[in-house]
Amino acid sequence: MKRKAKSQQDRVEPPVKLSPEVVAAIITLLTRKQVADRLQTCTHTVARYSNLGLLACVRINRRVIRYRPEDVDAFIKNSIHQPILAEGYEKA
Repeated sequence: MKRKAKSQQDRVEPPVKLSPEVVAAIITLLTRKQVADRLQTCTHTVARYSNLGLLACVRINRRVIRYRPEDVDAFIKNSIHQPILAEGYEKA
């Protein structure tokens, strides 16, 4: 029986040891759904705010995006004083 050569994708990387501070920081990060619940909006709106640079996010990798609770609180605080308008609309 022939053995199949291992490709780069088949190799398993050993787990990375994280310090307790890093683990605590990762645990406190919020998902897009959690942020949407806090803002009482949908996840697409949260993604749009991030893409426009209105809401800071942490990119763990290409697909995983998280949000710091303090950034969400700052966004809420700032949006109380300055309403967020949809693109293309002007203030009346």
